[in-house]
Amino acid sequence: MGKTLVVRPLVDRCGPPLVVSKIYCLGPANEIGQIPMNSGEEISPCARAESQWLAPISARPTNRGRQAMPSDEATRFVRVEFSRFKAFKRFSLSLRHFNILVGPNNAGKSTILAAFRILAAGMRRANNRKAEVINGPKGMGLTHGYQIDLSSISVAEENLFYNYDDSESATVRFVLSNSNELILYFPEQGTCYLIANSDSRSSFTPSTFRSHFNCRIGFVPILGPLEHNENLYESEAARLALFNYRAARNFRNIWHHFPEKFDEFRAALIRTWPGMDGKRGADALQIVCA
Repeated sequence: MGKTLVVRPLVDRCGPPLVVSKIYCLGPANEIGQIPMNSGEEISPCARAESQWLAPISARPTNRGRQAMPSDEATRFVRVEFSRFKAFKRFSLSLRHFNILVGPNNAGKSTILAAFRILAAGMRRANNRKAEVINGPKGMGLTHGYQIDLSSISVAEENLFYNYDDSESATVRFVLSNSNELILYFPEQGTCYLIANSDSRSSFTPSTFRSHFNCRIGFVPILGPLEHNENLYESEAARLALFNYRAARNFRNIWHHFPEKFDEFRAALIRTWPGMDGKRGADALQIVCA
């Protein structure tokens, strides 16, 4: 199995707001857990209450007993190239085994995160559908791609093009450690395709796509205050909330419809937040001071 790129929020107490408001950390997940909660001074003098961790991790062993692939053997992202996408007219980012992105507001950190968020949606589609024939970027001609529904992603669609200029297409190219490439192609406002390239091949079945691009992406939503009361929604609404800012507003709905990992969540809550406990009943969910 490949690596999983996980966005994990970190919340801590912090002093007055400083210049840097967010940091993103890219690296193996087993190293994220080794970074102490009060390590802001060691990384950057940032407002830690707004920080997020971004990291690819090796797949953990499953309950079937399969072993995780060593991190140095798993497929990972090694380079990202931006062309006319959001904050970047031209920009490239080389990724090592572990990376930390630090910058002031409007430096482009959220642009990088948005690209991975759109890529994750495209890969979910490619894992379940065959590619269709499309007109690719300039110089590529006819190729195969997967259309991505941008309306289902927590990304502002009105500013996907650099400087709001959609007279030319935008692209984001992701290069993997096995030299395969994934390209996000934005030919016009509101339209996006994922193009997968491996040895000049662009047409894949879901199974062959997974074998060539075994680098999953997962998101842990940004933490926020919980709603005092929640209306009960259908399971699909709760599932979609996992991928955007509505997660905190649907906290009870998520555990109501997807309770399989609740005991694991409760154990982590008790271990990392002294005095707190979580209890899930048939019709209620409580987070209480023990």
